[in-house]
Amino acid sequence: MTKRETAETETRNDLAKSVENLLDDIHDESLDRSRDGSETVSRTTARFASLLVILSRQAEKESKKIHKLTIAVFWLTIVIAILTALMCWQQFNL
Repeated sequence: MTKRETAETETRNDLAKSVENLLDDIHDESLDRSRDGSETVSRTTARFASLLVILSRQAEKESKKIHKLTIAVFWLTIVIAILTALMCWQQFNL
């Protein structure tokens, strides 16, 4: 396997993991004393980057949900304002 293929495989594997599993991997990488220190740091950083991507994707999903809810609240407010205006108009025109 080439270096690029290995990186792509590692990325796919990391992005398929849960946040908790990836965090375990980050700690596991950082505690590995069998490798050179710079390799340990670079592998830990790569796992951390994967964690950031996963969290970013989750935040984007939640942001889209909040945006939809905000639009729904806006339209409900408009409907309530119209109904209130109609009720006031009926009350004072009787």
